[in-house]
Amino acid sequence: MESQKLLRELDSLRNEIETLSKTLLQIRYDDFKNIFIQQIQQIFSDESQKLLKTEMCRFDISSNCSRKNECISKIEKVVNETIGLFENDKIDTALALIEEIETKILGSSSPCLDPQCSKFALDFLRQIKCYIAIFNAFKTRVGVEANGNEKRAIHAPSGFSPERVEMILSPLSNAWRIRILELLSTSERTFSELSRQLGLRTGHLQFHMKLLRNVGYIDINRKTHVYFITPKGIAALRGIEEILELISISENHQDFEKMLEVQEMHITR
Repeated sequence: MESQKLLRELDSLRNEIETLSKTLLQIRYDDFKNIFIQQIQQIFSDESQKLLKTEMCRFDISSNCSRKNECISKIEKVVNETIGLFENDKIDTALALIEEIETKILGSSSPCLDPQCSKFALDFLRQIKCYIAIFNAFKTRVGVEANGNEKRAIHAPSGFSPERVEMILSPLSNAWRIRILELLSTSERTFSELSRQLGLRTGHLQFHMKLLRNVGYIDINRKTHVYFITPKGIAALRGIEEILELISISENHQDFEKMLEVQEMHITR
């Protein structure tokens, strides 16, 4: 009887030791995850700072806009605030700050006087958002939550019917129309200039231009007969770039998951 009691106690002790061992292992793994995500976060923060300095210098050299110094100052302020929020895990607030200035640039009362400057600023802000999106994908896969359990929720678009989505996206589903938008995003052009640069016949170009004008992506100056891209058209191009980048992030995410699985196997051994 005594020996059986002793065996039961030993079994109980062994189970407690195994439970403790698993707990300690989990703590070690959680510490690893936190250290790993902190290092990745610092890398993204440093890269954002480098990008800010490089792009603002390029902006200053390439732009002839009379308000470029004011724009550079505002962008630097917003991005530095964004990086600070990002470093403190305020991801939603950081993205909202960028989206706020994007809305101002694209709005009808935009302070920007030069379409090329607007495109430059939007492209730069998109790159910063892309950095944050990549970091968020890493963080989600690793399983580390932001401080205060702040999460970037993904919701289905509200207020969009399938018919409206088709109306907005259908004109963008043709390579020639994308080329037209890209050309007009760099400078205004006449119909003959577009025809010559694209190598399209008059009838074909008229067909594509009409579709783009109908949805408000491009317009024409009635006095000079010059075509130009509208803020809505700039937003459409930017949206295409963001969709392609998100798809690329999703594809690359699989490689990252495999890397994490290998690391998890080494840690749990």
